[in-house]
Amino acid sequence: MGDTRSCRIVIVSFFISQSDQDGLVGYTVITFRLNSFGRPDDVVAAETLANHVRQNDSFVLAVFQAQFRSSLTCPRCQRQSNTFDPFLCVSVPVPQDQLRPLYVTVLYTSQQPRQVKLGLSLPAHAEIRELKEQLAQDTGVSEQFMLITEVDDLGFQRTFSDNQPLSMIKETDPIYCIELPQLKEATQDTGEYILLIWVNTLIVDDQCARFSSPYTMQVCRETSYVDVEKLILKEMCWSVADGVLESDVDQLPGKIKMRISAPGCGTSYLDRSLEHPLYDESVDNAIALCDTTSSPPHLKLVLEWDLQSKSSMVIDDADHVEEHSSVKQLKQNSELGGSVTLEECFQLYTKEEVLGAEDAWHCPNCNLKQEVVKKLGLWSLPDILVIHLKRFRQPPTKSHNRSTIKLTTLVDFPAVGFDMTPHLCGSGNPGPWWKQNTNGTSAPQHNTYDLYAVCNHHGQNLHTGHYTAYCRNPYNGQWYCFDDTTVSGVNESDLVTSAAYILFYQRRGLLSPSSSSSASSSSEHWATRLLPPLPPPFETEENFKRNSRQYATAPVKRNNSSPEPDKKPNDSPRSENASPIAIRREPEIVSVCGNDLTESVV
Repeated sequence: MGDTRSCRIVIVSFFISQSDQDGLVGYTVITFRLNSFGRPDDVVAAETLANHVRQNDSFVLAVFQAQFRSSLTCPRCQRQSNTFDPFLCVSVPVPQDQLRPLYVTVLYTSQQPRQVKLGLSLPAHAEIRELKEQLAQDTGVSEQFMLITEVDDLGFQRTFSDNQPLSMIKETDPIYCIELPQLKEATQDTGEYILLIWVNTLIVDDQCARFSSPYTMQVCRETSYVDVEKLILKEMCWSVADGVLESDVDQLPGKIKMRISAPGCGTSYLDRSLEHPLYDESVDNAIALCDTTSSPPHLKLVLEWDLQSKSSMVIDDADHVEEHSSVKQLKQNSELGGSVTLEECFQLYTKEEVLGAEDAWHCPNCNLKQEVVKKLGLWSLPDILVIHLKRFRQPPTKSHNRSTIKLTTLVDFPAVGFDMTPHLCGSGNPGPWWKQNTNGTSAPQHNTYDLYAVCNHHGQNLHTGHYTAYCRNPYNGQWYCFDDTTVSGVNESDLVTSAAYILFYQRRGLLSPSSSSSASSSSEHWATRLLPPLPPPFETEENFKRNSRQYATAPVKRNNSSPEPDKKPNDSPRSENASPIAIRREPEIVSVCGNDLTESVV
């Protein structure tokens, strides 16, 4: 499912806030913040809570909401000022490594071995330009003669410009750095030169499979189709049979088809019937699409071989790549530090930070603006704790590309027994919106949570992607994966993935994860506090079906004698000074049997 909205956390917050505001129609909302400078935190937190509940009282707050505490500490007098704010969701940062791994295969023009795979560590917010700078240091190839492209089993895919972010490239993508030869100057005798880059593919029953390594060379645009074939086979001399190069060139035409590879150009081939096929319009269009600010103009070709031609002409179709020692070392380092825990996310979330001069705070005690220390913490906890993993970040301001960057770091979160006590800055009391249950159950005395749902985001950026969800059945404890219209079972051990985006925890004791019956635990579930229980049915009323035409006008039958004509059955005595009150008679649902919905008038 594609999604052009910002993210699912916006939808969750919007739903909760809208549900909360449904009960506030007609009320004037007044918002102000209380400061605890010189006053006990418990008192200020209670006052803030009272003011907030006075304007925002609803069942949503009783389930989802608790309080933050924001602390400012003056470095001069060490006095502290605390403010308290409600929250519906905790957005925790994901610790990010300063460097990210990337594997690149370098293709040299005149160096042995021709292909070397390197392992590189680059800043997470780096661009392709910085990748080329690092490659230039490691290989000695000039940046202006580099082409960074993706080559898979089908041929050329993406070609990257200098200002594109490295976040576009996954760790497993087959990325090549192709060294391009320096283009010769055009003369009256030779004419204009062009850079050719090609890969070889075998076509069998409309199936395409790449073989051997990519190649590159420069050739005069006035070269004929037959001569282009000869030059290509000469460049591939290590892979083709000796007899092919020594045979009569007249037997070569038609053995190989050359398809032009360029985005948006459709399927077009070099025309062997033209005297100078490299001057064809399709070639000009493909060259015009090259980003000349990142690499020299060039033409990419996909050579299509049939099975007979390949068998008779090619003796070595292997893609020989030498792996540098940096690849093994980088893989070992990635395995050691490739994941973080949810505990580490909360530690980063509550980490102290020093506000700079532009955010200086005026200390009432010193009567001066100070660069204070700020610390954010959780003063209380709700019954349903929603945790948003902040996977999307803006690139640095100096970056040419302003698209969001997704962090694919694996966050290891517990499915059961997540203790939030270490992350509380208050007394450890449960959520301040806790209300005593109708059965007299008091507030829980612990802060242990169990996971009951996960929202996953699959994709590389904020504006597109696919969402799935893992949800636990509260009655049998089984986990299920919801993927559009498909629902399937999933093991608890498979819940932790790098796609996890929003986590939903519930306080332990509200509903047992292993309960097989609602009778033993449903009375303690948070859902039982959403609405008050229905009153018992009025036994002396005769039930009417909702779909009956006589429902609205049918008289009420009673077992006792008929009431006086001028007095309604439900009229009660009132004093002479009492003002008349309109009594609304509402239908109450008392039973459901099959498809018949029966009611009684109360």
